[in-house]
Amino acid sequence: MNTTNAAPKRFSSTDRPRIGDKVMIGTHWRTSKPLGPYMVEDVKDDAGVYLILSGRGRWHLHESVEESGCTLVEAAPAAPQEPAKPMTKAVLDLLKVKGSLTSIEAQGVLRCRALPKRISELKDLGWKIITELKNDTTGQRYARYHLEIKAA
Repeated sequence: MNTTNAAPKRFSSTDRPRIGDKVMIGTHWRTSKPLGPYMVEDVKDDAGVYLILSGRGRWHLHESVEESGCTLVEAAPAAPQEPAKPMTKAVLDLLKVKGSLTSIEAQGVLRCRALPKRISELKDLGWKIITELKNDTTGQRYARYHLEIKAA
């Protein structure tokens, strides 16, 4: 088993970070302390390549990675993937329409008998689903699944 740590990814004007990435931008000239991490809010390409960083402003990316001094701390999360399985896709579509779903509702509407498995598959594909445990009027516990959709 290899336990060596990989070097952090470095960026230049040709290999740019993505919006949402967290980056370090070198060290302070006097104290030699690392600067960051900063969230990349935008990448501009006017008179050179600039990053717009939260709380920092503009940062110029040079052609060489050594001059840029910009390294990746945390990559932006990838967009969720669409499911390939028909029942998983049907569960996702119903969650998008209703916003939340229980096993009883999934059985009645979709004839889905394994909702927790379909929810697990959606989470593995990158969908943000919150599980809320509740009790019905008889005291029986059940789960209600909520699809978290970010506002644009």
